Amino acid sequence: MPMLEIAEPVGDLLGLNPAEHLLVWALRKMVAGRGDCPMIVHEFTTHCGDAAAEVLTTFAAFLSAIGHASRRRLQIGFPGCLDLTGDERQLLALIAAGQAGDRALLQSHLRWLVRSDYRATVTLAVDTLGRLLAWHDLVLSEAWSVQSVPCPRERPLSAIA
Repeated sequence: MPMLEIAEPVGDLLGLNPAEHLLVWALRKMVAGRGDCPMIVHEFTTHCGDAAAEVLTTFAAFLSAIGHASRRRLQIGFPGCLDLTGDERQLLALIAAGQAGDRALLQSHLRWLVRSDYRATVTLAVDTLGRLLAWHDLVLSEAWSVQSVPCPRERPLSAIA
């Protein structure tokens, strides 16, 4: 995943629900090169049963799409850290908007995160992941679906493409 990297996190993981915690934890392990960790498979199996491999593959495809389409290198926290980065928050908000069916908010997040020529691909990945997670009762908090998208004047010049 060329556009995802380990970074110093900011924020707090303690308020996350089990679905959000699982996604952030698995994301960090995968970005750190430990996607084959047996605990990831165990946790997804606990939540998704026989569909664990399908959900994990879909999550990996989502991360790959985001990593490839990103307008900039995303900052991901270290595995085991109790803090949450701004980009991890943005990814949770993106997935939550997709799960909630809020197309306008989803597209706002996509405009901020990914290059325009990849928005359709990432939308498909978000929708598929969101449906699979919801099917297994892994629903992100409604609070994420109302997270605001950064104001354009807050964007660094390097992020404008």
